[in-house]
Amino acid sequence: MKYGFGLVLLLAQVLCAADYPPGPGKWNYPGLWLKVTDEVAPAGGVAQIQIVLTEPKPIIRTRMYLEFDESVVEDITSLTIFSESGEAMGTAIRKGNLVTIEAVSPTGELGNSDEYPVFTATVRLKASAEPGAKAAFRILPESMFLDANSADWVITSNEPGSLTVDGSLSIEDVVPGAGVVRAGQPIRILGSGFRAW
Repeated sequence: MKYGFGLVLLLAQVLCAADYPPGPGKWNYPGLWLKVTDEVAPAGGVAQIQIVLTEPKPIIRTRMYLEFDESVVEDITSLTIFSESGEAMGTAIRKGNLVTIEAVSPTGELGNSDEYPVFTATVRLKASAEPGAKAAFRILPESMFLDANSADWVITSNEPGSLTVDGSLSIEDVVPGAGVVRAGQPIRILGSGFRAW
């Protein structure tokens, strides 16, 4: 079993499975179709915002600007990059309500999975956040993504997402945080709103 969970804001990588890139003309949609997911977490809790592609496309380099509403967000605690062989790497810098993500994937495996997100951001909500409050997350249009030929991908669709303060379930961490898990190896899930078996 292979899975990823971001542990540091500066750099993370993980393995996933895909069978891409397809040959010319095999994609169903032109350009990149980006989406930020909608998530829910309690006040003071943690949620994972995912950035996904409607259809997998190879990305060898990106400079992405993720803007969010600080009204309910305490911190962006980590960011994870996903690629098939784990060769994708990058950095992320937060300034106020903007996270700038610079990433490279020399083989173009970044973005080539239809089962896993391209990036995830682990977000902690403010303990004082009111139930029902919502923080918007969106990728700014000036973000840049390069295809396998180092040409700019056209961003055809860019759907924002949100984080809503609600519920009681919050997963704070998973240990081990990444890599291969052997059969029978314990996995610890830390958080609140659920009981241990």
